[in-house]
Amino acid sequence: HTAAAAVRWARGTAPTLPSSSPSAAAAVAVTPETAEILTTSARAVAKLVSSCGVGVVARKKGILDENVLQMMSRLIFYVFQPCLLFVNVAETIASAHSSQLALLLSLPLVALAQISLGLLFGVILSSVVFRRASSESRRQLTMCSGFANSGPLPFMFADTVFSSHPEMLASANAYISLYLLGWSPLFWSLGYTVLCPGDVKGLRGFASTLAMRFNSAPVMASILGLVVGLAPPLRELIVSPTGLLSPVFEALRSLAGGYLPLAIIVLAGSLAGSAATASATATATGGDGTDKPGRARGLLDSLPAQVLGVMAVRFLLMPLVVMAAIVHASSVFPAVAADPVLVFVLMLLACMPSAQNLTVMLQLEGRTREAARVARLLFATYSLSTPIIALYIAKALAVSGVLL
Repeated sequence: HTAAAAVRWARGTAPTLPSSSPSAAAAVAVTPETAEILTTSARAVAKLVSSCGVGVVARKKGILDENVLQMMSRLIFYVFQPCLLFVNVAETIASAHSSQLALLLSLPLVALAQISLGLLFGVILSSVVFRRASSESRRQLTMCSGFANSGPLPFMFADTVFSSHPEMLASANAYISLYLLGWSPLFWSLGYTVLCPGDVKGLRGFASTLAMRFNSAPVMASILGLVVGLAPPLRELIVSPTGLLSPVFEALRSLAGGYLPLAIIVLAGSLAGSAATASATATATGGDGTDKPGRARGLLDSLPAQVLGVMAVRFLLMPLVVMAAIVHASSVFPAVAADPVLVFVLMLLACMPSAQNLTVMLQLEGRTREAARVARLLFATYSLSTPIIALYIAKALAVSGVLL
């Protein structure tokens, strides 16, 4: 039924995405199935807003300050996210049938393709429309275009959508984790180097810095999880419930459970404090979030211009291109068409806002002013995109037919 839905989508007999505005996602007939889809997507977005509200209240009450956020960012980077990636990747690969491995191992390549497409859109936008903006603004625009929130939000939305379907939820989490196997190394190596270039000079310096940052905790955890999942002796030793190191694996699983709430609190805390921090530092930084006093900020460096650019890429160009590619793949590859959960997850990943870990990167580098500026950009993008995300989730549910 997924393939049939895809064909209907391609022919225009199913709801079609708009050609001009992402906020005008196609309407569908108000049937019981449609009502369930719309209710599920709205509930998923409401859960995000409610979770962020906890972090906002904590920030307003003074529980979260810059030092706490920076320490929590370090915990995410060095402890919780590596545990999550290692456990999910190892367990997914270890439990997969041999016939599924090719499809599962292609998901990191899907991540590479989506990131490359987003970065390409971001570079074109930065070079053509925003060419007179500051280098910091162009880097931030490129990163926000290329790297979507591929961890906390997809996991949260999948948990909400498949709350009554544990087998589907397990499959969705597995697909997201395998996608992260490709996403995380690129984000923490290439993305880190693009956003925080430091003293990088020339192509050789860029390559050297890229290689150094590839050797990071999230990247190494993903690779180690893949090795453990593929090697039978290591699977029996670590992943198997009767394995000698099974207690260690279960301990890592418990730590992995702390990633999602901590990441949401860091995001919400950064968003809540961004306006005050940015306002307090506007004079000293010239208003663009850099450390260059007296620098005049142009229109293209302004927050509305940045938000417009990011929204155009993340909620118009990316969903249109990626969803069309998924529909085409569903008609060409039977394995894709036969798995509605996979189709839904791939479409879900195509319509996510920018990665919240951009603020984590800047916090790790001690760039609090830039972190505040990026947090303001993320806050505006997330606030404006929540109804759009709900409509795109409904679209993905309808096209995949996963709950029908």
